[in-house]
Amino acid sequence: MKITKNLPTFLNQQALILVTGRQEAVGYEALDGQLTEVFRSVVPKPKQQEKEGRFESRVGGKVIRSGGVYEADKREVEKKLIKEIVDQLKKLSLPKEVYLFSPAEVLPAIEKKMPVEWQKRIVMRFVGNFYRHHPFKVLGKIKDKREEKKVVATDEEAFGILKRRKNRK
Repeated sequence: MKITKNLPTFLNQQALILVTGRQEAVGYEALDGQLTEVFRSVVPKPKQQEKEGRFESRVGGKVIRSGGVYEADKREVEKKLIKEIVDQLKKLSLPKEVYLFSPAEVLPAIEKKMPVEWQKRIVMRFVGNFYRHHPFKVLGKIKDKREEKKVVATDEEAFGILKRRKNRK
């Protein structure tokens, strides 16, 4: 799809925008004003089987804990998702820039498992689940962060205020 003029158009530079959730991921390639979906991965939640019962521990007529014998482990789903993402990345050509949008608990694991060449190309990281957001909303986040970085102080007082603001973060 064609990128609107008020968003980053990535002229003469290939960029990969990787947007993940906890169980799903999508990769977009941005180049010369065009945004193309290059891959989509969805890892289904494991289904609870009949043999997987529930239990409760009672003391004095009160339930103190309960749970499933074979509860689905979130980490297993995350591992499968990360493996699918890395497999998809290996099929793609190496871009100049990589933008990573991912929930906080998945972001470090994805970044760690990425090939080293891809890790070096990560320009910006965004924490949050943006998987269901429209690609233009994701591009808007990139635009906002770029503009935030371009703020330049014009005098001594403004420079001092900006410096204090950065130190608080």
